[in-house]
Amino acid sequence: MKKIGQRFLLMTAVVFGSLHVSAAMNAPHPYHECLLIGAAYTGNMTKLETALAAHVNVNMQDTNTQTALMIASERGHVEIVRRILTIQGIDVDAKDSYDQTALMQASCGHDQIVAMLLAANADTDTQNLSGDIALTIAAWSGHIEIVKKLFAACADITLKNNDENTAFDIAKKRERPEIVTFLEKFIIDRSEIKKMVLEEWDNLPPEVYDAYIAPFLGPDQQK
Repeated sequence: MKKIGQRFLLMTAVVFGSLHVSAAMNAPHPYHECLLIGAAYTGNMTKLETALAAHVNVNMQDTNTQTALMIASERGHVEIVRRILTIQGIDVDAKDSYDQTALMQASCGHDQIVAMLLAANADTDTQNLSGDIALTIAAWSGHIEIVKKLFAACADITLKNNDENTAFDIAKKRERPEIVTFLEKFIIDRSEIKKMVLEEWDNLPPEVYDAYIAPFLGPDQQK
């Protein structure tokens, strides 16, 4: 009986010891985290796959508080971004210490990556510490195709940064004529609307007046 008990204890120790060793071997190592970040910087797919095979946390942040997705997006490594976006649990809207996201990083000039991030449902209207969104960054950088992609994804063209500038304002100040021409079609001057309404005041169909004008007027303003 004593021998059976000893054998049981020995077998238990061997099993649990094996499990512990196996878990330790499969656990991510700081080396693999370095591989992940290095792959994002250099665009090395082999290093990326090695890191992913070690089950590294793809949302980990480096010493600059940037994730691999942010780094690869900023540097224009299309295939690295494409691969990272296939990983379950990837946080496409992760922020660094400046509240920058991968979409903001890509909006400086990498339209293919912008398209991939938008397809992954990246938030277009997240603001960084300067109040900028991806659209204002693209306008500042002068990338019309990125501006169009962000606009098509319903980025808010009325949002202002900390300097009270919209994407349209920035494009005008930075002398980006293509972007100005594109955005001004969607910028509505309220004074012009008022002028148009006053000019057509007497010609408005009653149902239009009753539905869209009257509810917003005081008793003394009714026609």
